[in-house]
Amino acid sequence: MSRQRSDETAPIPRVRLPEVHEAWLPREHDLYRPRHGGRQLLALLAALLFFGAPVFSYLFGARATEIENRALVDFPNVMHGWGFFTEFPQWSIDYLPFRQSAITIADGVSHTLFGESVSLDGAGDDAGSGPIAPNGGGDRRVVYPKAIEGLDDWMYLGADVDSRCNSERSLDEVIDAVQRLRTGIEASGREFVLVIAPDKTTMVPENLPADYAGRDCSTEVGAEFWERIPAETGAIDLRTPLAEAGDALGRPAYYPLDSHWMDEGAITMLTSVAEHLRPGSTAAVTTTEDALWHSDADLPVLVGRHAERAGMTYRIRPDGVTDNTHGLNYNLDQPEHFGIGPLAGMVTERTAIIGDSFLAAASRYVSGFFSDVTLQYYGTLSDDPDSVIQMLVEQDVIVIEVVERNLVGGTAPFLDSATIGRINAELARNPIS
Repeated sequence: MSRQRSDETAPIPRVRLPEVHEAWLPREHDLYRPRHGGRQLLALLAALLFFGAPVFSYLFGARATEIENRALVDFPNVMHGWGFFTEFPQWSIDYLPFRQSAITIADGVSHTLFGESVSLDGAGDDAGSGPIAPNGGGDRRVVYPKAIEGLDDWMYLGADVDSRCNSERSLDEVIDAVQRLRTGIEASGREFVLVIAPDKTTMVPENLPADYAGRDCSTEVGAEFWERIPAETGAIDLRTPLAEAGDALGRPAYYPLDSHWMDEGAITMLTSVAEHLRPGSTAAVTTTEDALWHSDADLPVLVGRHAERAGMTYRIRPDGVTDNTHGLNYNLDQPEHFGIGPLAGMVTERTAIIGDSFLAAASRYVSGFFSDVTLQYYGTLSDDPDSVIQMLVEQDVIVIEVVERNLVGGTAPFLDSATIGRINAELARNPIS
């Protein structure tokens, strides 16, 4: 009995099983996990292709180009910590080889199947086109497409719509700001002129699509803008002169694929300003066609395409004989002075014209109307206000050219209350008799 009891309680010997990967265990085992080696390898290869393609393509001679109306993203700084990893994907996307070709193909497919361009900015998800307002509190801006594709291969800048539907200042605030600025300038003994360059959506509405995001609010605000602004601020309304210029040309004075007016628009603006200051002063001015010119259009790049704009340049003669034409000058961040011997009919007072990108085309022809004139972008008021204000102090006449979208949207820096105060104060300290 004793021996039998001993056998029953004897320990069972332990046998060490060989170590195996959890994927080799029976599927019924609690520790079983399937292998993902194939998928992991595929993911690694995909990551290597995506992130390494820019480097490999560069080594073989491929070079990335700017296709979105902005500079290519610089390689991220490794000193940015985790920011390096968040910045790296955009760098990789910008430098993907054949990206332009891929976008062109995608755009062609989108046009063929859906009748619209491929979206590069994702604006469509937040365009607010549905009947239900987005959730969440606070002041949320509706995001509109960067470009609007119109009829007959025309394109329009989405900011024309966005500025009206998402304005930073009300029309009352804009009008009050302009009136304050006018009062201060004229109180210093100087003449003041505000001239508005109409948006292309205003001047060439016939090529807009039948429906587009923001159409209703844009149309309503635009109508109120043109009803009130010229009447209440004394601004020059260029719509009629530009329409007449278009009728004479047999086409609009705006580029089909660019957001700006053509040279004919710039000449129309200068003529209107000179006539406003000195009626009859442009009677002897003549313009003759010079040559066609080509440059990159600014709207196709917003949808990943490339196209050129073409327009006619002119020779301008203030007295009908003397050629006072200049070369095109885009570098107006700093004051650019144009001085020339005065001819009969020219505005001879020291004149400043501050404006936006619509002013660049006028740089060719400004000496056909003004003998002593300085041009500068008013955008410099945001970065270096002293340089602009000091230039204005030296003038007898101050002209502001502003595109409609910058005025209706309230984004022009000369509308800022503090800036107006600085301008008026400095001019008051330096009055002219």
